[in-house]
Amino acid sequence: MSETLTGRVEIGFDVYNPFDPEFVKNPFPVFDRMLSDYPVAFHTGINSWLVTPHDLASEVLKSPKLSSRLADSGNPPPVKPEAEWNLYDQMMNTSLLTVERPEHLRLRRLTAPAFSRRVMDQIEARIKDSITAIFDEIPDPRALDAATDIAAKVNPTHFNARRMTSLPVRTGA
Repeated sequence: MSETLTGRVEIGFDVYNPFDPEFVKNPFPVFDRMLSDYPVAFHTGINSWLVTPHDLASEVLKSPKLSSRLADSGNPPPVKPEAEWNLYDQMMNTSLLTVERPEHLRLRRLTAPAFSRRVMDQIEARIKDSITAIFDEIPDPRALDAATDIAAKVNPTHFNARRMTSLPVRTGA
């Protein structure tokens, strides 16, 4: 980390590296550090401002004076050809955080129903029912082995988005 003459806090990949497999596995320690040590910082490696406190990030995202699109910055880096994009580049190209406002609002309208209170309550009930059924099958809770009594019985398809939201499952190729 460095601080420029203007007082701008700058960080690099040593502080925040979204490409690091450890970050992908568990980003929360990095987010905690960003919140406490670098709530607002310019990342020199990705040429972007990072704002981590929720209230401030919300304010920034709503401001018509600011943009989350790198292309809108005063000095954007050259755009890589799509053939050279990594998974992060692909994800960021269509992320709610980086698309233009009209596209952002369109995507929010499309996805909002999937996160309504009613749908979340249904998902919670399905998960609870599945886990309760697994626990009900445990012969002696005093001799519980989490790996064999619980984890081995959890069917990942019980927790996929389609099943939890009652969307039809397409069968066949």
